[in-house]
Amino acid sequence: MSIRLRKLAAVAALSGLAALALLCAPARAAGYPSKPVRVIVPFAPGQASDLVARVLAEKLNKATGGNFVVENRPGAGGTLGVAMAAKAPPDGYTLVVATIGPLSQAPYLYPNLGYSPVKDLAPITDLALTPTVLVANPAAGYRSMQDLIAKAKAAPGTINFASAGAGSNQHITMELFKSRAGIDLVHIPYKGGAESASALLAGTVTVMFDAIPAVLPNVKSGKYTALAISSAQRSPFLPDVPTVAESGLPGFDAVGWMGLAAPAGTPAPVLDYLNEKVRAALADPDVSAQLKAMAFIPDGMSRAHFAEMIRSENAKWRKVIHDAGIHLQ
Repeated sequence: MSIRLRKLAAVAALSGLAALALLCAPARAAGYPSKPVRVIVPFAPGQASDLVARVLAEKLNKATGGNFVVENRPGAGGTLGVAMAAKAPPDGYTLVVATIGPLSQAPYLYPNLGYSPVKDLAPITDLALTPTVLVANPAAGYRSMQDLIAKAKAAPGTINFASAGAGSNQHITMELFKSRAGIDLVHIPYKGGAESASALLAGTVTVMFDAIPAVLPNVKSGKYTALAISSAQRSPFLPDVPTVAESGLPGFDAVGWMGLAAPAGTPAPVLDYLNEKVRAALADPDVSAQLKAMAFIPDGMSRAHFAEMIRSENAKWRKVIHDAGIHLQ
């Protein structure tokens, strides 16, 4: 074959590869998104997941030229909104902010949930992480996690703890802590985080676990005493507060998280496109600064990694819920 023919063959081969690349390109090449994308937040306006979703939607609108619209669908601890998303057409135009409660805890709390987080949802990526903090009313006199454990062992069943309701992440995280510490605390459930916070401030209850964004102002002002952080590493927002693990319960690790998911069956190119754009948004300095200002740690991982994280979280919380005997209707 002559040099000229070789060159023509090479050009033809490259043209073929280019055409193949276009055929395999992400859904953006097919015009996605060509209509508004509904982002379901399964909680009320103003809550953490709602605030994060709105920051993300604004950035995605600019980055994609699309129209990502946040839609609040609260109820039943976030499960109503997630169920709605799971049953939506798998075309990439319905997404849901997926959090630890509806995805990794609710399946083992409710006998008739109406969806499977593994079978009915396609993970896109996680968005932000937030550990919880073991906090106490200062009048209790606890200066460390070990103070609490010692007093609880000396007088079992006399120390109460607040939560945002039976089956809430606050409740289940405390059940994990009780089991690991070998102590008996009395659960006082309230109707939401605002009520449980008020109860702790008033001294009606003694301790509770709650997310860093919720407790940070009261810890900074001295209205709460922060005893320990639930994550494996210390928090950059409370760097002087030790972790539960380093305070005497090695291996303890409980982190709140929120991510983004779509109905199962959503085309892979659409999911890959969304993963790419969302992770780029989370890495944007302005978005990162906004999330950190709310005391969230921006994250963002591959679809496969996020799916594996959900499976791992489900296994952990299934055991905690089963061992604690928590059942909701």
